[in-house]
Amino acid sequence: MVEWVVQHEGPVLDAVLARRIARAHGFQRTGSRIQERVEQIARRLFRTTVEAAGTFYWPHGVDLSSEFAFRQPSDEDSVRGVEEICEAELRSLTRLVLHRGHSGQDALLAMARALGIQRLREASKVRLEALLIKAFAPSQQEKWLTERDPPDSLT
Repeated sequence: MVEWVVQHEGPVLDAVLARRIARAHGFQRTGSRIQERVEQIARRLFRTTVEAAGTFYWPHGVDLSSEFAFRQPSDEDSVRGVEEICEAELRSLTRLVLHRGHSGQDALLAMARALGIQRLREASKVRLEALLIKAFAPSQQEKWLTERDPPDSLT
């Protein structure tokens, strides 16, 4: 079951993987023993990347050095929190939003919309802003930083 989840939903965050497995087996909570066992199995089967949010398990056949496309939610049930999405996928979203001509706070709002997020929490906003800042050329980063007043719909 661990393999199925990673192959179909990966890259997937360790906590999300353990939660999916626990729910599939009828458990309401994901205890430390379940978490440890799921991680033990997943580490043996899959490549990982470690980020601030945790460990992401990657499906077989995915080149970790190439761009990984952002997976837009198909409905409300498939919306993922910003902390549940790996940085490679968020970088793809950042490039897509900038390629469509968004900049500054408009880019941040476009990212939130693409993620299916109605209210952007401060921690999520900071993470997305950091990706946007990295995407700008160094000469334009200062301009981004001076345009940081968020619209009301994002706070």
